Amino acid sequence: MLENLASMGYPLELTYTESNMALGRPHIASAMVKAGHVDSTQEAFERFIGEDCPAYVHYEKFSAQEGIELIRASGGVPVWAHPYLFCGGKVEEVLPVLVAAGLMGIEVFHPHHGNNKVNRLKKFCQEYNLLMTGGTDYHGYDLEHPEKEKWQLNQFHLPLSLLEPIKEAAILY
Repeated sequence: MLENLASMGYPLELTYTESNMALGRPHIASAMVKAGHVDSTQEAFERFIGEDCPAYVHYEKFSAQEGIELIRASGGVPVWAHPYLFCGGKVEEVLPVLVAAGLMGIEVFHPHHGNNKVNRLKKFCQEYNLLMTGGTDYHGYDLEHPEKEKWQLNQFHLPLSLLEPIKEAAILY
């Protein structure tokens, strides 16, 4: 995407990196604002780096089963992130397919999961013997407006007891 933007006359230098953070489109969008190429990150996505926009780079996607196999082969624990934001089918229908493919957990606690959804996901975890996780989709500070951070790291104050089973599962595989 950086090459595409440069060839379109919008060169960028990405200087914000953390040692363990992969750079993604939000970082590119923030760099575009910082460089004065756009007025907002939303504009960057809408005009340049959103899907089907001129600088977007399509990538080959793989199936959920292939992703689960890759994660497990790497010693990781495959967890379905924010299942109620998934657009590929109903959770109740997709979950058994993912479990059969080797899914090991579900992100139960998420800002878009109200109490009813959290309780349903907890029941699924019990029914399918899955690990429970939680998150906020925290991707670091909004570089444009760091004071207006939408979600905070561990805003749910989840207990560390949720982490231990995940660590154990990673060791087993």
